[in-house]
Amino acid sequence: MRRFILTAALALALGACGGVPGDARISVMDWTPDGSSVTTWVIAPDGEGRVELGGGFAREGEAPRRRVSRRFSVGEEGYREIRALLRSAEQYRDRGEVPCDGSPSSQAKSFVNYDSADGPDYRIEIGHGCNAGAARELLEKIAQGGARVREWTANAPEETER
Repeated sequence: MRRFILTAALALALGACGGVPGDARISVMDWTPDGSSVTTWVIAPDGEGRVELGGGFAREGEAPRRRVSRRFSVGEEGYREIRALLRSAEQYRDRGEVPCDGSPSSQAKSFVNYDSADGPDYRIEIGHGCNAGAARELLEKIAQGGARVREWTANAPEETER
């Protein structure tokens, strides 16, 4: 009984710290400054997800860009893998961005989003030109997560959009 009470108290204390809710859907978006190339991947706590590649804004005189979407289902284990990979982003949830050592605002960016039905949503911005350790490390984790999603969707059928 004492162990239960201690566990419950710890859970309440951690919850009071305002962390990212455990049921948060995670999405990652990469885009270029002109919006010409966008990649987005999303995973829900049940492991259902999708990746969207291409699209973005067509430049004047260009045909609309083709956007391809693929779905995946990797269960709660896959979600936990991605959540653990991106855990370091959560410390910037209230700030909204990872500290940068002075890069231009017109650079490519990545966003890590945490969307929860039962709690606050968070969006964390990371500039690709940042050379600070935290930003560089998180961009590498995002790349690893993207590679994992590409593995999961390698044989998935394309759902093409225009």
